[in-house]
Amino acid sequence: MICLDNETLHYTSLFGGYRQVKIEEISASRSIVAIHPTRPTVRLEIYQPNQQGPIVINRAIFKPRLIEILVNRLGATLRDDELKV
Repeated sequence: MICLDNETLHYTSLFGGYRQVKIEEISASRSIVAIHPTRPTVRLEIYQPNQQGPIVINRAIFKPRLIEILVNRLGATLRDDELKV
């Protein structure tokens, strides 16, 4: 589940549990299409300073409009330069 309010992204996943991050605290994000043994093939990774790992959002299970809104809010933090198979 993803919930995005004016200042905060709330995300709940089956394996990662609940996480929240203020949009202003996001240091980087990446849109990735890659085969990985434990992560979704099509995903959005959101990074915060001083956190062990990224918030990993499986883009395939959300409506494209929701992902578009999220990507627009991420703005300058988003890098879309990763394409691996």
